[in-house]
Amino acid sequence: MVLKGTELKLHNALALAEQGLAVIRTGGGRLDLTELRQVDSSAVAVMITWQREALTLQRSLEFVGVSTGLQSLIQLYGLTEFFSIVAANSERH
Repeated sequence: MVLKGTELKLHNALALAEQGLAVIRTGGGRLDLTELRQVDSSAVAVMITWQREALTLQRSLEFVGVSTGLQSLIQLYGLTEFFSIVAANSERH
């Protein structure tokens, strides 16, 4: 599922969190973040929420198209190993 919108910041974090949770709860295991151009630390918090929900439901979750800025935040917080991040053009096997 491709997230709608070009930013994930504090002002819209709750709405996008709910959007992703709905996908995970209906069996989706891949969230496409390719369209996100502007992020802040709220984006990392939302990703943690999604990952925790997937783990609770015993499902795997992949994040596609994570920007370099968001990847830098993930690395800054020491969460690189917590997420499965794949390139935007990778096919699911």
